[in-house]
Amino acid sequence: MFSRSPRQNTITGVAAPVLDRHDNTVAAVSIVGPTERSRPAHIPAVVTVARVITHALATDAVRGSVPGA
Repeated sequence: MFSRSPRQNTITGVAAPVLDRHDNTVAAVSIVGPTERSRPAHIPAVVTVARVITHALATDAVRGSVPGA
């Protein structure tokens, strides 16, 4: 998701979902900042981070490293 504030053209955000092993959305990775510092490269970077976390959740890579997991 890529968004610019409709009220203030000075803020831009990028977000991507984090999914569990059943493809349910359980979190999101996002960045928000001044539009003049936003770059198209931020979009794939945010998506990549969300996919890495999704993969870790789906493969139990984080099980045991998080209290209560």
